[in-house]
Amino acid sequence: MSISILHSEIGFRIKEVRKLRKLSQSALAKSLGVSTKYISALESGERQPSKPLLLLVSCVQDIRADWLFTGQGEITHTGFEPDPVVDEIVEVLYELSPAARQQVLAYTKERLILEGAERGRRQ
Repeated sequence: MSISILHSEIGFRIKEVRKLRKLSQSALAKSLGVSTKYISALESGERQPSKPLLLLVSCVQDIRADWLFTGQGEITHTGFEPDPVVDEIVEVLYELSPAARQQVLAYTKERLILEGAERGRRQ
């Protein structure tokens, strides 16, 4: 399989994600921290996305990474519904400085540990 076919297949899947989530190219670009022009180039197969960008698409849009990379399997995680609160958190995170994002991440990890410990005491 040629590289240009691979690029266009991945670009098609990125476009499919965007349409599934009812996003414009501009909205998808903003959620990923890239330009609209770059999203257009990806979707048309002119540019190849990096592996980290594909993983970001997977996380931000709640899409299975294996499907995004290969086209195999289910598109979305079964049993998970889109969560508007999570969407809002992601939008707000993009407004923060990198240092502030790290603080939010550290707090979130601490909170997970605390909740796990609380669950353990209740069981």
